[in-house]
Amino acid sequence: MDIRDLTIADLGMEYAQTPIKQIRIHRTDGKWKVEYKKAKIRLPWDYFWWYSDGTFLRYQDAVDRATDLKHIGFVVSLRYKQDIFDVD
Repeated sequence: MDIRDLTIADLGMEYAQTPIKQIRIHRTDGKWKVEYKKAKIRLPWDYFWWYSDGTFLRYQDAVDRATDLKHIGFVVSLRYKQDIFDVD
């Protein structure tokens, strides 16, 4: 098997979409940060925690990313597959 032919499924990985409910832009350490809150609460800190989506030097770049997130409505991350098999 050639390594160039591998896909994320061959490595036991998958893409996960996390719905978001709020997005904010703020300035920290001379850079603009885009952060979001998750729509589905799975962990206790999801009520108040802001997750980082990226850091930008220009304010307009941060606004563009926040606008993209707003229109998409979710963020995509890579995680290990969670396969479930039924046993007869």
